[in-house]
Amino acid sequence: MHPIHDVDAPLMLALALASKRRPAPLAEIVAAFDLTSNAILSEFKLSDAFFRLSKEGLISAAEGGFTLTPAAEKVMEGGSKKEDKAGKAQRVKDSLAAYNVEGEHVALVVTAEHVAEAMALLAPRRRVNEDYAKKDKRAAQWRQAAAARRRKS
Repeated sequence: MHPIHDVDAPLMLALALASKRRPAPLAEIVAAFDLTSNAILSEFKLSDAFFRLSKEGLISAAEGGFTLTPAAEKVMEGGSKKEDKAGKAQRVKDSLAAYNVEGEHVALVVTAEHVAEAMALLAPRRRVNEDYAKKDKRAAQWRQAAAARRRKS
C-alpha cells in the first residue's frame, strides 16, 4: 500500500480497539483514536483515511458500524503486549508499507460532517491552569519551611 499517511496507523489501532467484539460506530472509533494517539486531527484527514483504507480492503462496514477485515487483522498481528503506543504505530506503519492490495474493494464514504459530529460527542480535555499549579507549589514550599522551623525548636 502506497503512500502511508500519518493518520493510517493510529486509525487502524483505534479501529482494532473499538471493534474488538462487534462493529463499532464512528463515535466509538473517534474516542478510541483520541485514546490511542495524542494527535488532534481534522475531520477531513480522518474521512480521507477511512476512504483510503477501505479502498485498500482494510476496513469494512457491517451492522451499522465499522470493523477490520481479515487482511487488516493480518497487518495488525505481531508485537508484544508491553509495546508502547509509538512502537505499535511504527509496527503497523511498517506492515502497511509491506501490504499489497488483492482485488477490488468497496470504498466507504465517511463525510467530514459525520466525523465532526462524532468528535463533538467527546468530552473536552481538561487543561491544568499553570497559574493555579504554580500557586499550589508555592503554598507547599511555605508549609515545608514552617514544619522545618517547628522541628528545630
